[in-house]
Amino acid sequence: GGKADIINFDADYALAFSDVRTQASAYNRFNFQLGYSNNFEKKLTFNVKLRANWSNATNKSDADLQLDEIKQERDYGFKLNVNGKWIINKPWITNIEYLAAGSFTDQMSRSRTYQGSAGYTPATASMTAGEALAFFTDPQYYSDVYVYGQPIDAQARIVANQFGTYGSVTNKVLLGFEWKMQGNTGRGKEFAVDCPPTPGSAAAYRERSYSDIPFLHRYTGFIEDNLKFPAGSTSFELQAGARFNGISANGINTSQFFCIEPRFNGKFNIIKKNTGWKELSVRGGWGKAFKMTSMIYLYPEPDWYDVVSFSYNDLDANNYAVAVMTTGKMETANSELHLQQSRNIEAGVEFDAGPVSGSVVYYNEAMTGGYGFVTNYVPLEYRRYGYTWDSSGAPSAVSLPSGAYPAYSDGKIISGGKEVPYITDTTFMAYSTPSNNIINNKWGVEFTVDIARIKPINTSINISGAYMNMTSVNGGTTSKLYSGKVNNRTYPYVGIYAGSSTMSNGSVRERLSTNIRFITHIPKIAMVVTLTAQMVFMDRVQYTSSYNGSSLPYYYDNSGRRVSGDEALCNTEYTKMVNPLAIMDRSGNVIPFTEQMETQEEYRNLILTSNTANYYLRQSYPFYGMLNIRITKEIKKIATISFYANNFLNIKGRVNNSVTGYPADKNTPIYFGAEVKISLKPKGR
Repeated sequence: GGKADIINFDADYALAFSDVRTQASAYNRFNFQLGYSNNFEKKLTFNVKLRANWSNATNKSDADLQLDEIKQERDYGFKLNVNGKWIINKPWITNIEYLAAGSFTDQMSRSRTYQGSAGYTPATASMTAGEALAFFTDPQYYSDVYVYGQPIDAQARIVANQFGTYGSVTNKVLLGFEWKMQGNTGRGKEFAVDCPPTPGSAAAYRERSYSDIPFLHRYTGFIEDNLKFPAGSTSFELQAGARFNGISANGINTSQFFCIEPRFNGKFNIIKKNTGWKELSVRGGWGKAFKMTSMIYLYPEPDWYDVVSFSYNDLDANNYAVAVMTTGKMETANSELHLQQSRNIEAGVEFDAGPVSGSVVYYNEAMTGGYGFVTNYVPLEYRRYGYTWDSSGAPSAVSLPSGAYPAYSDGKIISGGKEVPYITDTTFMAYSTPSNNIINNKWGVEFTVDIARIKPINTSINISGAYMNMTSVNGGTTSKLYSGKVNNRTYPYVGIYAGSSTMSNGSVRERLSTNIRFITHIPKIAMVVTLTAQMVFMDRVQYTSSYNGSSLPYYYDNSGRRVSGDEALCNTEYTKMVNPLAIMDRSGNVIPFTEQMETQEEYRNLILTSNTANYYLRQSYPFYGMLNIRITKEIKKIATISFYANNFLNIKGRVNNSVTGYPADKNTPIYFGAEVKISLKPKGR
């Protein structure tokens, strides 16, 4: 119209089946978007978009298996976005950018699974720690677990910009503030308590409402200055800035999540002209970045553990049963959790020499305090009704009175008018806690080279590649309980290990890859053919196990000599062992693990052992690669038709591991498809 305002909308619907022969697994999606834009007096731009979406993915079990299992995910939601710019053009301020956005989504996921246990299984739905009367699940049933979520997000941002020219020097300054809010009012996990999804599992499953989790607010302020000034035939570009971040929510120590992110970038344009060697420049940058925690780390749900204290089952014969279970509950939030931090350094060269242009960039990233979960254990005392201690200190079952039905009341099991004896035993309860236990150090070189169109064959060439070296370490400690029993009791010790309860708590990975892309234009038939060769020249990994700078693996040779350090890592004759750093006994005492304990039988199951003698050798794969093709045809500027096929020769890239000798298919399977784009323009446009 006359006000030059614009209204636009778009919509799409998709229906897909994972297998065209059956509709057991189907995916539906619908999106709709309505937008309005205007520029009032060429001073204030205003844009608003309303987006609505709905999707449903359903996966049913094969009917031939005579099961009625269902997995379903359904989402629908709305999102409103308002943004624009107010142009002021004053010496002290040029413009102000603004944004306000919010979204609401209603989510439902369902998992209906068949539980076919060997018989009736004791279970409990107790939401408090301690001993309580339980029930028996049916031998076969369907567990139907629903998860209802209603995530709500809101965001507001305002940025002031100032552009200035001072002779030949240009400067741009921006100053801004941003607020974000996220929360969830959904009902969370729900299921029928008498049909639990994990029957017989000590690691218990409980309902939880998302609405119990507080809303999280994030605040960010930022300032940045961009300066560009000439120096003879060259020029400098400098960029410096900082972001100030913080979060607030109930139960959160805000000071632990406040951070300042400084950043600096510089570029020196050595050559800048329009002909011949057009450009040569060097650039570098340094900065710190912090990753804010997500809700799963700030508000993890409690861990539950159920152990059977008494079980009597006569359901088939007389429809009578009684079960008593002891429940352990552990809050898993970590009050010491802090922000993940990264330090980034980058340096590069960019050039344009006419027919050839490109760049080479070196980067170095050091990340500490990465988010993860660690497993811990705590002793859990519980009663075992119908047992006494024998002379060897092992539990011994007692016979219940014949023909009498036991009953539970006031913390006692009564059978035949007499109280059933019990012992107080101890097991270990596992729980997972959020932790800043991940360390990554990564460096590498990336390059790109563009070769201008070769006229005789009308083909241009693009070459890109990268070398990457990454060292990863799981820091801190984690715990593991041996699954076997001793004297009909839980194993008496928990092992506390360095970073991982496996033979390695870190790795060093290397990769060198190159892509060569040939882009051929055929003007006579308005066609473009792109052929891409993806090649991997180096693919290596080496596993490590260390703590505080000391290598942990060792072995004993045939003479009984203990060998550790580099000699143990390089050895290919003996399997390797890794000790726990410490152990925990049933009283909760933590005892350092010593070399003398290695040879004592009672601790043998705490020592980790590798399956092979060459576990710590560097493993590599030889060269492998594949070819991709894309053909695009233009039809009178009205439509374009594209056909693409990745790995169209179906090269599996089967190569053997240099250490194990086992083959692996490294390439992705053949994948192909087509696209059609139609462009319609009104007359006069």
